[in-house]
Amino acid sequence: MPQQVSKITIQTFCAGDVGPDKCKRMAESASQLMRKGLQEAPKSEPSSSSSPSSSHLGSSWRMECLEPVLESRGSAMGSGSGLLITAETSTGCLFGASARIGRGVSPEEAGRSAAEELLEVLLTGACVDGWMQDQLIVFMALASGESSIVCSEPSLHTRTAIEIAQALLPQCKFDISLLGKDQPLWLITCKGAGVAPACSRPVSSVLRQSSVRGPRSSVPEEGGPTNLPRTDCCVFRRHEAD
Repeated sequence: MPQQVSKITIQTFCAGDVGPDKCKRMAESASQLMRKGLQEAPKSEPSSSSSPSSSHLGSSWRMECLEPVLESRGSAMGSGSGLLITAETSTGCLFGASARIGRGVSPEEAGRSAAEELLEVLLTGACVDGWMQDQLIVFMALASGESSIVCSEPSLHTRTAIEIAQALLPQCKFDISLLGKDQPLWLITCKGAGVAPACSRPVSSVLRQSSVRGPRSSVPEEGGPTNLPRTDCCVFRRHEAD
């Protein structure tokens, strides 16, 4: 069952020749669709015969439209406008969606586009939004044991991140599966390489010193020292003319 939504925040912005009136139109369009979507969400079963059923996304959420962020012509590199919608759940999770005005895209269409994207994630019961999927792949690959996330259909960025992670760390193994035909949820699992927990140095320094060209060893035993890829820095030298 999806988490209970506690707060919806809408932030609009415009720059250059785009006036704040377009921000207002985006916010109104997004807020109307978000309210309708949350109110019409499928009902959960009542806890008792005397208590009425309520939306499985919660009924005590509140919505806040922040003041638009305005960038003047002098401070902006160009003209444009867009919005960001975030949903906070009862457990502290954050989901987000965004859209911008473009050629042939009205403020109302941009607002609806962002709201539809966020509602889709909330209604399916995914644990992360589409923008967080690929950000988690590197941590799953480096971790020990098995990690998993439930999400909407993996994006191209996510699938690319998985391919790169498996190429750099052959010890890790990812698997993507559809949870059910009637529920558009996907499960991404990973048997990690066990690099991060056993490493005494920051992961960032390890990645900087590791090279794709270096030979790789097998996965170390749990609790033992990590045998990282050999440092094999690529040095570019300027050849002097004879």
